[in-house]
Amino acid sequence: MGTSWPGKEVFANGKRALRVHDAEVDQLVGECSACNLHTALALVAKMRGLGIQARCDKLVMQPTLAMQRRKQRRFQQQMAFCRTPADAANQPGQWGHLTGDLLLALARLLSDADVQVAACVCHAWRDTIGSSVRCISFTWAARGAPDQVNSVVCGAAVLFRALRSISLRRCAALSDDVLARLMRSSCPQLEVLDLSCCRCVGDEGIAAVATAGGQLHTLNLSSCCQLTDAAFAALGARCGALVHLNACGCERLSDAGLAALAAGARNLRNVNLGWCERIMAAGVEALAAGCPGLRALDLCGCIWVSSSDVVVVARLCPLLAAFACNAAALSVGCCALQVGDAGVVAVARLCPQLTALGLHCCRRLTDAAMGAAAAHLRHLGSLNVSGCVSLSPRAVQAVVDANPGLHTCGMRRNVIVGGVLPLIGVDCACRKVLVQPAW
Repeated sequence: MGTSWPGKEVFANGKRALRVHDAEVDQLVGECSACNLHTALALVAKMRGLGIQARCDKLVMQPTLAMQRRKQRRFQQQMAFCRTPADAANQPGQWGHLTGDLLLALARLLSDADVQVAACVCHAWRDTIGSSVRCISFTWAARGAPDQVNSVVCGAAVLFRALRSISLRRCAALSDDVLARLMRSSCPQLEVLDLSCCRCVGDEGIAAVATAGGQLHTLNLSSCCQLTDAAFAALGARCGALVHLNACGCERLSDAGLAALAAGARNLRNVNLGWCERIMAAGVEALAAGCPGLRALDLCGCIWVSSSDVVVVARLCPLLAAFACNAAALSVGCCALQVGDAGVVAVARLCPQLTALGLHCCRRLTDAAMGAAAAHLRHLGSLNVSGCVSLSPRAVQAVVDANPGLHTCGMRRNVIVGGVLPLIGVDCACRKVLVQPAW
């Protein structure tokens, strides 16, 4: 028969046999699948026809995972199994015998995408990772094809069982059905959800979130332009623990939806209603009356909100710490509805704990508003008066002098005066020290 060696064909009794070590075959198949999975499957089929049994569990889906396996194989085997790599390679199913703490330590080093892939390795990994992962982001899936987001989220609904924080930011193709499936399967104790820029999510998806979100306290719905009052009414009915809500850009939200939300979610502390152009006096008053513990309120772009509405908010929410409004979207014909001195004076007098004040492009403000801020506010850490062309440098300087937390110097700058050239000369105490003459 001649000399034989591993890899050389030997014919005995008319039958073909091939002497190849199993470890070498498995390594060959794994490296082939890292480049082309279809080619690897075809190779396994041909080897079976030749009588060679290759282990299909060595096939991998991503080249990066294959490279990590090749580079860290010896180290992981020695540390996990306390034996030589040769002994560990000869025992099947060694990856499924990783202890839970070691597996979770490795999972913390992976990206969100690789964590989901790792959960598909075997049943043991799926059970450990699926029951232990609490926070995950699907933003990476938004960079691929439009259908990729829904496929990835559907897979996550099968794998994970105890998610508490989910980020679906910029997943514009996410559908209501997929979101509802994720909520039913993976989120019995959901606390944080980011759906910003999910433009396909509608009232049905938010209704599913409300059903599963009894413990939800932070919700970001910015730029979800399909949502109507029904979605916010569902949140108010079921999400009584809601504390932080970002509804910036929800164009269809009106006073009715805001009132229904405030009637149920009375624990709201931070609310962003920027550019909700259908919000009027009734909605603002209902929010202030239903949520007297408000700490932060953003009304930028709410073109129908006037000074009298701001006065109501200041009177009903004395704990307000951050307030922002602007009149950038108003036309000349609606100038009577812009926030003026009366609203800012009321906020300054009735909300002494205010730490942030945004008055971008409130052109009707005069020095009287700044005088009230300088007289009553001592904790400001942010001031935006850009576009307020009627303010004098002396009035703004008085506010800066009365609040040590306001700075116009270097990296600590938190006084914004863009668009008003005379206000560029306003200086904080730090800057005054720097520009003092040497004599």
